[in-house]
Amino acid sequence: MNNVYFRVYDQGGEVVSKTSFDPTDSVLSCIDPLSIPPPRTVASLKTSLNQAERIFGLEFQLFLDDNGETLLNDGDTINLLSDNYPGISEADLMAVPYNQQQKIKEQKQKITKQPREFSKTIRAN
Repeated sequence: MNNVYFRVYDQGGEVVSKTSFDPTDSVLSCIDPLSIPPPRTVASLKTSLNQAERIFGLEFQLFLDDNGETLLNDGDTINLLSDNYPGISEADLMAVPYNQQQKIKEQKQKITKQPREFSKTIRAN
């Protein structure tokens, strides 16, 4: 069984990967297909990529190819035992673009929220 290969992108282009394995190509990444929990769907692959790349809280999509032409749907099944699954080789890797602006917007919203007012008082004895 081969690895699952991918490249991560944000609005600025390629992003240095946290799972890079090639010192000459720090954006080329891969994960072990056995790290993808059953049922092996695009949604479970996204969960594994999320954990591997630590892109929690960011909206991202998976594209079948590095050109970003074919979007994979969360319910699509991935047959890792076949010789034709998304990201099967470095030549047939997936694109993983994410929206960094979404994370920045969420962080700004957290900072600007007003403190809560509580209706109950606390007494210490």
